[in-house]
Amino acid sequence: AYLLTKVLKRRNVKIIFDLDDALFLPVGSLFGIKVRPGSFYLEKILKDADYVTVDSHYLLYYVKPFNRKADILHVPVDIMLFNPNIKKKDVNNKITIGWQGDPRAHYENLKMLIKPLEKIAKKYDIKFKIVSYLGDLRVKQMFKKLETLAEVDYGSERWLPLMEFARLMSDFDIAVAPLHKTLWNEGKSALRVGTVMAMGIPVVASPVGEQKYIVKHGVNGFLVHNEVEWVKYLSLLIEDDGLRRIMGKQGRITAERELSIYACGRKLFSIIREVLVCDET
Repeated sequence: AYLLTKVLKRRNVKIIFDLDDALFLPVGSLFGIKVRPGSFYLEKILKDADYVTVDSHYLLYYVKPFNRKADILHVPVDIMLFNPNIKKKDVNNKITIGWQGDPRAHYENLKMLIKPLEKIAKKYDIKFKIVSYLGDLRVKQMFKKLETLAEVDYGSERWLPLMEFARLMSDFDIAVAPLHKTLWNEGKSALRVGTVMAMGIPVVASPVGEQKYIVKHGVNGFLVHNEVEWVKYLSLLIEDDGLRRIMGKQGRITAERELSIYACGRKLFSIIREVLVCDET
């Protein structure tokens, strides 16, 4: 990417560089010195770019010292595919608490749900559903005890096309988005909460990464800090169908206004136009 940037700059090609993960963080240490193998070149790319887009406030804070022409451009959500009209109710009238993502990359985050879900399952008739556990047996082992207290659906063993992905989320009543507070997770986008919001599903999430900016506590979901709060706010949503509907509608509005392909497309268009106008002047 660094070499390509140099070639393009020599040809006077305008460059909009997108950074969507905290690639600048150390990946290890050598003789006690933290190793950041890509940072030197990444910083040069950021300086050379005519504009930089990022998908979180955390990444924007990192980028700004290298390039003032930078802004947040969320990972866009297809609100036509992920929409409330495809939602369906569980035939057994159980409240379905759902999670979606790559469990292999979120193993430690999923562990945050174990105790809260076990406590919830002792009080309510629920189902916990993962869209796709991708054949990771560690996930099944993690929730083995929960299976004795509630129905657990591990979903698909393989990657799914988006249409199938949306269909499997259609029976979620509540979505959960746990994230440990680490520097890497602080750079995470709002995509996980964005897709469920687009479907009109209230979300309970950790106040980490871009989630803490998109989830408005008590409006379109809840932000929780510990096990007690996980149990408290999940219980509140389980017991109050009206609250789930209200928060779901607010989440849909958030997705339409801030996270949709259309909202992100308009913003990207304005960025491209700004870059071109600066070139003309």
